Amino acid sequence: MLKKLQKKQISLIAGAGICAFLVGAMVSAPQIGKNLGQLFNGNSQPEPISEANIAKSVVLPLVNQSPKERATKLAEIAKGSASVEQYRARYLLANDLLEKNQATEAMKLLDGLERDYKALAPYVLLQQARAYDILGENGKASDQRQAVIRDYSQEPVAAKALYLIGAEEYQNKAIAEFPSNPLTWEIIKGRLQNNPNQPELQLILAKQAFEQPGIVPVLDALVKEPTLKPEDWQIIGNAYWENKQFGKAAAAYAKATPTAENFYRHGRGLQIGGEREKAQIVYQQMLNKFPDEPETGKALLGLADLTKTGSESLPFLDQIIAKFPEQAGEALIRKSKILQSQNNDSGAREALKLLITKFAKSEEAAEYRWKIAQEKAKARDFQAAWEWAQPIPLQNPTSILAPRAGFWAGKWATKLGQEAKAKQTYEYVLSNFPYSYYAWRSAATLGLEVGNFNTVRDMSPEW
Repeated sequence: MLKKLQKKQISLIAGAGICAFLVGAMVSAPQIGKNLGQLFNGNSQPEPISEANIAKSVVLPLVNQSPKERATKLAEIAKGSASVEQYRARYLLANDLLEKNQATEAMKLLDGLERDYKALAPYVLLQQARAYDILGENGKASDQRQAVIRDYSQEPVAAKALYLIGAEEYQNKAIAEFPSNPLTWEIIKGRLQNNPNQPELQLILAKQAFEQPGIVPVLDALVKEPTLKPEDWQIIGNAYWENKQFGKAAAAYAKATPTAENFYRHGRGLQIGGEREKAQIVYQQMLNKFPDEPETGKALLGLADLTKTGSESLPFLDQIIAKFPEQAGEALIRKSKILQSQNNDSGAREALKLLITKFAKSEEAAEYRWKIAQEKAKARDFQAAWEWAQPIPLQNPTSILAPRAGFWAGKWATKLGQEAKAKQTYEYVLSNFPYSYYAWRSAATLGLEVGNFNTVRDMSPEW
């Protein structure tokens, strides 16, 4: 096992710190950037890297260049006086040299860098260990990794050092202290290859690595273990559920601690798997055991789906409307369609009226309003279109329809000659949905210098 881990060292850890460099500089990885942004700012507290920080830095923009392209520039900066930029250049250049097995030159750049650039210290130590490995000085390499474990035991980087050392006691420590680290998963996978019958390790993967490829076969093996507890079945059920293995999830939830969510997922898994009668039984049990839990509203929707006729589903929908506001919008839409199919137009209208009054903040209310607004606009009844669309951004600000409805409400107000109202609507969209496509459209309509369909291609805005 140890040899296998050592063979994977270069591929998995070659960029120990350069990976941090890359992630920290990428504004598209905000969570990791939040944790590692300090590596590049030189601060004692984490600070995310922003586009402004990158623009001001001499080194960070070089990360996206190839080692050959950036070598001369980095070497020049690395020879300069001590500064954050010099530290960054030394680190990045050392990493590039290690990629070419030029360990001696890399060690010169890394020498003392863990003291100069403390935020990057554990990564520098790992890079030094990597250089010692290339030079054949395995004892010194181990010392550097031991230093990471000793001095940075609470940081995720310690898991990398534990992984690279590879000794069983260090692997055990990684499993115990860093179960969510991908390198720990590699250790566990290696152990399972040698001995598949280790449910405690399989459970760690089920809990921590359920989004990883290949997890379903691990779960399939784990469910054969006869000593699993209800809390273990909960973990297995969640993992199956997240991997859309709903039938298997249902079987696991049936053995988990009986909570409202577990009952619902048990029933829903059976329903998706086509076991309608079993699903109905579970849902009915849920109504008796958890009559007031939010998940019970979803169970009632499931029961409505499983009825043979629309008339049979109405009592379930009425229970939802009376007691479960989170599902009431969907229940009212379903009820209106059933009543329309029964030629009960007045009942259908009452259901839709209740939808846009009592449950106006539901997504279904926003969708219904937008549907009617579009129909009115198509009929060139812009007054009615505006009246139906205008409440959406106010009542449903989190809906994907909110900025769209707001923008078009402004357009229809313009058609009605109500310029002041249109301007107010565009400004509302711009201030409340600033990152949406319709914020740009609103800004362009307001005359701001953001370009339009004809001019934006030629614009070169400053950050």
